[in-house]
Amino acid sequence: MVVSLAETGMGFQLVASLNVLGEDEMWLILTGEIAVGLGNKAEFEGWVLARGALSPWWPFFAAARVPALDLRAVQLMMQRTAAGYQPNPGRLPTGAVPARSALVTSTTTDAGQKFYRFSSSSSDARVDPTDGHFVRGTYATTSTDIPMAPSGFAAVGRYALPNVQPASYRYEIEPSPGTKVEYGTVAPAYGQSGGGVEVLFPDGAVNVGTHSGPVKLPDA
Repeated sequence: MVVSLAETGMGFQLVASLNVLGEDEMWLILTGEIAVGLGNKAEFEGWVLARGALSPWWPFFAAARVPALDLRAVQLMMQRTAAGYQPNPGRLPTGAVPARSALVTSTTTDAGQKFYRFSSSSSDARVDPTDGHFVRGTYATTSTDIPMAPSGFAAVGRYALPNVQPASYRYEIEPSPGTKVEYGTVAPAYGQSGGGVEVLFPDGAVNVGTHSGPVKLPDA
């Protein structure tokens, strides 16, 4: 279900859902697979402070596998490039809310233009494994920006990702001409510097280029 929702930023979503009692719950969803509970500030800050020390065991700390959760009435809380961005919607812990992307602009793609997505997963659910299409609301970056992210951990820093795993899998897409895109500059968040260019495909993207799966980059 979470894959059908747009992303907050590349590889993550901030969502709200209802539990069995009809109460609101807040989650940080990583690569559509891991859900980190944001029920209170201490819980989130505990995860942020401990995530480096606990790697590679991070999925078992204040987190759960998304398929194991009964997420009901799931709603996306925000997108970094969205014009209607709120500084802290709902009851999200302050540290969980990334700053809005700067210099946001909308345009359409040109013929032959390529974009790239960094992910910690070799089977990213937002990328069709057969043809490389992107689902609606997927983030990526530009061909001119990828030299600044030569490794998985470099991508985590440049695109200010909350995922503690290196984003070492790089997906390429050549969208059909005229595909709608939104560009922005990533602001610092989650203890990462940001500064990269992020691209949102609000309506998804059809890949007209070749597709052979992701390129595996060095972690560091």
